[in-house]
Amino acid sequence: MSIDIQENDLGTKVEITPKKPDGSNDDISGGTKYEIEFRKPDGSAILKDATIEGTGTLADPYRWQYIGEAAVFTPPGRWGAQGIVEFGAGTSKFRTRLAQFHLGRNVT
Repeated sequence: MSIDIQENDLGTKVEITPKKPDGSNDDISGGTKYEIEFRKPDGSAILKDATIEGTGTLADPYRWQYIGEAAVFTPPGRWGAQGIVEFGAGTSKFRTRLAQFHLGRNVT
């Protein structure tokens, strides 16, 4: 995951592609709920609903997608993002590895 986000960005597309230990794409198409958990620099978390995108092929793997909304991406600093998929009636959940990114400070 490679993300370039500035503080208070709106409409920024965040995508997380799950991978198996061997590096191949993971199939999350059977999920019943998709979320991305963002971890702020102070350790607090924001859980956001996500959509599933992709066809599951090598060229177009399944991935979580979230489009940035107002007041989500603040404060600047080191952030984390983790995809979560729920299967069935919440009896089983899968999480990706935590991906870290820097949220940039604006000039004004």
